[in-house]
Amino acid sequence: MITFITSTNKKYWDLGFDFNLETWLKFFPIDCRIIIYSEDDLLIPEDPRLEIRDLYTSCPDLITFIEKYKDNPNFRILDINYKES
Repeated sequence: MITFITSTNKKYWDLGFDFNLETWLKFFPIDCRIIIYSEDDLLIPEDPRLEIRDLYTSCPDLITFIEKYKDNPNFRILDINYKES
């Protein structure tokens, strides 16, 4: 079995990730598993190959990293608003 791992948020979903996902479901092998890490709650299609995980719950070290570097001017990823626990 192949496991494909990706991530998205609501903004990217609205910009076309949903189309990507539909394409993957159409062309990926039936025994392929797709895990999606997301910052936001998304309405994903019903498919046994799909699993959605909350990014921040699943990756608590990410919040630690963001907090550590939030005042660093070279750290550009902070355009996001992450969920605080």
